[in-house]
Amino acid sequence: MTESHVKEGWFSQVTARLYDWYDGDVTHDLDMWQRLAVDEGSPVLELGSGTARVLLVLARAGHDVTGVEISPAMLEVARRKVAAEPEAVRRRITLVQADVTDFDLPPRFRLGFIACNTLCEVSTFEGQKRALSRLYHHLEPGGLAVVSVPNPILGRYPSGGPMSPDEARQGLLWESVNPATGKLTRHLSASWHDPVEQKRYMRFTFEEQEADGRWRRHEILPPGEWGAMRYLYRFELHLMLELSGFEIENVWGGFNGQPLTADSGMIFAARRPSSA
Repeated sequence: MTESHVKEGWFSQVTARLYDWYDGDVTHDLDMWQRLAVDEGSPVLELGSGTARVLLVLARAGHDVTGVEISPAMLEVARRKVAAEPEAVRRRITLVQADVTDFDLPPRFRLGFIACNTLCEVSTFEGQKRALSRLYHHLEPGGLAVVSVPNPILGRYPSGGPMSPDEARQGLLWESVNPATGKLTRHLSASWHDPVEQKRYMRFTFEEQEADGRWRRHEILPPGEWGAMRYLYRFELHLMLELSGFEIENVWGGFNGQPLTADSGMIFAARRPSSA
């Protein structure tokens, strides 16, 4: 079995073209990022900024933002969206192509965050530690880091494998008309998880209905490859943040400060000490 790095393998031209159809309308976390940016101030850093879903909202609100993203295709979409903004908004946005585990930028940031489960898309334990270390390094003393990840509920993850993609049955995640293309589009997925490595393996497929009624299929990964996401447990991430130098301030279960529960998400707020 071949494992693909999510950001390099999954977020290809096809995925980037369709990303805002299947994930771009996610808005349930935006109020939290805006509140945090107001509370902490600019500049703001996002690791794994994708097509600038969050960055654009913050820049429109007057914040200076920088996004680090490894996928050229995702950055291409982000830059087109930024180019369509008024000049005052464009000036506030900096986009950097780099690996979140290995980058170095000159400014120190007051707020840094990893949204939308992106830390899990760094599919190794060592890589996740490096990403958190880079986040710490780029915050000014007293700066705040916020990391949003899923709370692993293993009963939801089908176990088994390793299996070949041919053996995996893909289920329909959703189907709707993509406003950007006007085409009825399907998003299909197959997955299994390895509890020893704490990894969920997935393959995504998109299908677009052409004018003649036929479905055009887009495979995101080459034959034989799976994308891997490494999930984290609560106290594992707590310890990883502390080992990076952070002091934990809060652990929330939702984007409005709800308490952590067995079936909620996990949002960590951790601060770089003012003396560091």
